[in-house]
Amino acid sequence: MPKPPKPPRTPRTPKLPRSRASGPRSASVTRHKETIRRSSDESRFRASTVFYPQIGVVMSQIDDEAVIADPLLHRHFRMNGTGVFLWQHAMEGKTLSQIAAVLENEYEIGQSKAREVAEAFLGELVENGLLVNSTNG
Repeated sequence: MPKPPKPPRTPRTPKLPRSRASGPRSASVTRHKETIRRSSDESRFRASTVFYPQIGVVMSQIDDEAVIADPLLHRHFRMNGTGVFLWQHAMEGKTLSQIAAVLENEYEIGQSKAREVAEAFLGELVENGLLVNSTNG
């Protein structure tokens, strides 16, 4: 007796890797530290830069931690509370200088340190294709 035909396969939804971070994240840790050491004279972004999520990128928050995921590229990044804070303010359409000012007030750090931290974090997300940026004015 012949075997019955197999049912057609349905497309599978891509799954995110199970590691803490995937893609170029582990390689970017060194770049992130180097970026923080930059002086404000060597800034990658203008103060009026605004950041937007790349198409398809989603953020899921649990307590004060979150995961930013790009299912198409099979990448995800875990963020601590400070990362969540920066992401949320970027998603409100604030400029880099506005985000740095809010960070400075919230965490009681100096203006230059706040700018360095915000630029390093958001810059890493831009480099890894999770955010895009544009400059106003």
